[in-house]
Amino acid sequence: MARLIEDPKLLELFIRYAPAAIAMLDRQMQYLLVSDRWIEDYRLENTEIIGRSHYEVFPEIPERWRQDHQDCLAGKVEVLTSKEDSFVRTDGRLEWLRWQLRPWYNLEGEIGGLLIFSEIITKRKILEQQLIAEKELAQVTLSSIGDGVITTDALGKVSYLNPVAEQLTGWSLAEATGKAIGEVFRLIDCFSRKPLVNPVDLVLKNNRVRQLPKDTLLVAHDGTEIAIEDSVAPIKDTQGNLIGTVVVFRDVTKIYELTSKLSWQATHDTLTGLSNRLHFETQVKLAIEDSQDNNTHHVIAYLDLDRFKSVNDTCGHLAGDELLKQITALLKQRIRTSDVFARLGGDEFGILFYKCNFKIAQNIAEQLRCLVRDFDFVWQDRVFKISVSIGLAAIAPTTNNLTEILSRADAACYAAKKKGRNSVHLSKAIDY
Repeated sequence: MARLIEDPKLLELFIRYAPAAIAMLDRQMQYLLVSDRWIEDYRLENTEIIGRSHYEVFPEIPERWRQDHQDCLAGKVEVLTSKEDSFVRTDGRLEWLRWQLRPWYNLEGEIGGLLIFSEIITKRKILEQQLIAEKELAQVTLSSIGDGVITTDALGKVSYLNPVAEQLTGWSLAEATGKAIGEVFRLIDCFSRKPLVNPVDLVLKNNRVRQLPKDTLLVAHDGTEIAIEDSVAPIKDTQGNLIGTVVVFRDVTKIYELTSKLSWQATHDTLTGLSNRLHFETQVKLAIEDSQDNNTHHVIAYLDLDRFKSVNDTCGHLAGDELLKQITALLKQRIRTSDVFARLGGDEFGILFYKCNFKIAQNIAEQLRCLVRDFDFVWQDRVFKISVSIGLAAIAPTTNNLTEILSRADAACYAAKKKGRNSVHLSKAIDY
């Protein structure tokens, strides 16, 4: 119960210099005393307010407030409080404030009027609205962009995922929030299949932007693997302290598949799926360098199908293509996984026997010759007997260059054909 201070001067000093906006009014809602803060906050002149009606000074006061005043004056309520309220000033400005309303009692214990305590919070409210608008704009932006976005706190715990990140990771925001980033954002190397160090951990450790290595796969919640590119940046407060990270990443699976396809097409024969001449010659170059640097030995073989032209001329190119595919599948049975098997063009093939003894290469070549010799190619009820001529050439530390070794292998293959086909000819029979 707010009772009247007996000393009027003390009461005036108490209210006038209070560090808050206070107004003391009588039962007719006329001003008795106001604090300097009240005058300042509402931009009033003290000489113009004392003795005047509160409703005259503020004619724009809402009807609901007037009813609150009457309820307090009638003793229906002891205290009314609003933490956030607003009214429109006569000049059109929207004023935000928080207030408290309570009756004061005279020495006889009767309600003598009202005490109004208020604080203008318009600037704070405008700032809050601006911050809310900026946050909503940021949320809309993050929700609209095509990249996945994940934010974490300073401990690497997930605090936010945008819809794209939810879709790519398979985690909803509700499921992921609070979990370690490594659980939600699982990364592996696409070749070794080994887990990668999470870039968020590196950013939190080194406080600088990190990029993902190439050929990174994201393992989604359901085990689906997605090729991604991403960057991780630190989030800092206004004092420069690290408070978290932001991960921005995109799905590049289609690009990765297209690149892989183009890379494969650039190095492989589309009909047989074997390496093409360019890739074969590149691998032979590397084998020559390896032999010269490390004293290793390799062997290359040139293979030329005998009587392929007769199949092509008699039955057409479709039959010729089918023959090449069947011969490829047949020869693959005896070629080691470490070796390079290539179609060099037409009915010519090449094999790089990597780190191979010359006698072992000769033995494999003989097996290949026998496979082709015993093979019957059937096309539209016609049966064709096929054979192969094979030339072998050794790659030794003394081998000079690619042209030399390819010429020797080609000459050996020609010699095998000249001998009557269906044979293996050695360019240089060396027992390593």
